[in-house]
Formats: sequence, C-alpha cells, structure tokens
Amino acid sequence: MRKWEKDGLVFKTWTKELTSEAELVAKKLLKYLMLEMAHLSLKFDNEKFDSFIPPYQYTERRLDSILLPALSKLCNGLVLTEMPVTRVSYDENHQKKKSSGRVDYWCIYKDYTFVIELKQSYDCYRTSDYTRQKTIKPWDVMNEQLKKVKADCEALTEKTKGVIRLGIHILTAYTDLGADEDLIEEFNNNADFIQERLCKDLGDNRRKTKPNAAICWMIPESLILNNQQTFPGLWMIGKVYPLIYHKGSKDYYRE
Repeated sequence: MRKWEKDGLVFKTWTKELTSEAELVAKKLLKYLMLEMAHLSLKFDNEKFDSFIPPYQYTERRLDSILLPALSKLCNGLVLTEMPVTRVSYDENHQKKKSSGRVDYWCIYKDYTFVIELKQSYDCYRTSDYTRQKTIKPWDVMNEQLKKVKADCEALTEKTKGVIRLGIHILTAYTDLGADEDLIEEFNNNADFIQERLCKDLGDNRRKTKPNAAICWMIPESLILNNQQTFPGLWMIGKVYPLIYHKGSKDYYRE
C-alpha cells in the first residue's frame, strides 16, 4: 500500500488493474471521498461532547451523515439517494426475474455517472488470519445488487461519458481492548497485511467480486485514545465495475 498524506491526515491506498480513464476517475472519487469523510468525522471531536463518538462507529445509516455531504461536495450537488431501479436476475431454469429495488446513491463526477451501493461493517484487526463471515456477507450482497442493475444503468439518459457501478464497503477496524499506544502501533504496522487479508477473503475470482481498490484512514492517535475500545483505522474497500455506455452517452459524444 502507498502512503498518502493530505491536510495533516494520513492514509494508505491500494489499487489493482484500474488503468482506463473511467477507472482512474473512480479511483479518484474513492480517494477524495475518504478524505472528505475523515474531515467530517473530525468535527465530532469538540468540547460539546463528553467523548468522541464518530459516525463510523455505528451503522450504515449513521455513516450516511458523513458520506452523503462528502459525496455531494465532490459532485457539486449532483447526488440522489435511494434511486429506484429494476433488478434483473435469472433462476435455475435461466428464466428472467425482475424485482423492484433501490440503489444507495446516483451521482455525476468528472463527467461520469456513478451508481453506488454502500455496505458497512467491522473488522476485528487482531484476528489477523481470517475475516469473519458477517463481514464478508455484506460485500457479497452488495456485488449481487450491482450486477442486477446493469440493464437499468444502460437505460439512463443523462449526458455523461458512461455509467460506472461502484461498490463501497466501509469497514471500521476495532478491538474490544481499551485504547492504548501499543494497540495502535500494532494496527499501523500490520495495515498492509490486513489489506491483503480483506481483499483476499472478500473477493471471489469465479464470481468476479474481488476488490480492486482499498484505502485506509489511519485515524489520529489523539482521537483513538478518547475511546473505551480501540478504533485505529477506517477502511474503504471498493469494487469498480467496467464502464457501461448508456443511452445518454450517445448524446454526450454526439455533441
């Protein structure tokens, strides 16, 4: 993983096989989305609270309180939540099935449309040899959701270069032990190995669900030590799907 420092904050980043213009734009969106989320998390560390309890220590719904404004800032307000979609799948007899659903976010960034599914869970970083099944399951669900909306993505009409389906799995690194400097150092020293474990355990080559991006915010020590537990890092594991040329892209390139 590569170290990235910005605005006094420290991150570690990793990507694999992201080389096209669309993929590099998706990589940039993930990177700066994490930066903005980190900035918003820091706002919860002030004298108005008895203790520092940032949104990433809660559930996916609470996480939205920092992710949505961060995404809106990066996309200049061109963001929709809970966009209705029709999901298409096939049964064991290869019969098409349709169902109604919603994707978490639709947005436009750098002239590309993004359709985003979000999941949030936790990773006990001291269990260094495996990832828990209840951490893996949301990733699998997220990827199935994104696969089933391809037809709806092809039908979108906004004038952009194409549609990118993007899966984002936020993982809060933790241990139940009380925060101390040794536990923080243990996480910092093992971040590269944790990334390898997460990306190996989450992904499946046969189903093509292996992550191709990861970024970790190395949470400042001063914030970690204010907790009864240890939360030393926030992971953003990403799955960038191939670009879809939708109805709107034909008008975009015609201009």
